[in-house]
Amino acid sequence: MLIQRKLGRIRAVSPFSSEKKRSAVALECPDRPQRVAVYVKGAPETIIQLCHSVASGRGSGQFGNEEKNRMLEVVASMASNPLRVIAFAFTEMDLDDWMRSIEGRGGTPERALEDALSNGALSLTFIGTFGLRDPLRPKVQSAIKYARESGKLGVRLVSGDHIETAKAIALKSGILKPEEASKLYSVMTAEDFRATVG
Repeated sequence: MLIQRKLGRIRAVSPFSSEKKRSAVALECPDRPQRVAVYVKGAPETIIQLCHSVASGRGSGQFGNEEKNRMLEVVASMASNPLRVIAFAFTEMDLDDWMRSIEGRGGTPERALEDALSNGALSLTFIGTFGLRDPLRPKVQSAIKYARESGKLGVRLVSGDHIETAKAIALKSGILKPEEASKLYSVMTAEDFRATVG
């Protein structure tokens, strides 16, 4: 019954994709029926750039470039530990404003939500980040060592994680040797890879 009640309040959903690196849901607030809340989660470097303010114990404050850069440094530190880092943001508006400025643009509510996010039309407030530890499985290091030494295979890691998380996992698993880590193109983003080979 609780799930049905929640589903009945959902106005639009923007599912996660590896291109956008974020997902979002817009729903009517249960305790404030004439308000719509939009919750966004995803890659910190994506979510942080969408935000105009930051939540704090005293409400919300300015989230300018200096604060954003500081937060990205914190994210890079978390990612290198290695943690999978997810960022969260939200905004609220009157239901009438949602109907007029988002759903009123035409098309499906999902398309309207996605357009509003892509165009920066939603004034998002950054909530924070959450780090998840995903330890290596016990036999990963020995399997990689066997493939490299006995099988004479080159092992590479392709990951959707933050580049620092991927680098730390590659080092820990033996895919990337410490002396290789500082070499040009030993670790790169998908954008850099496409630009290099393409």
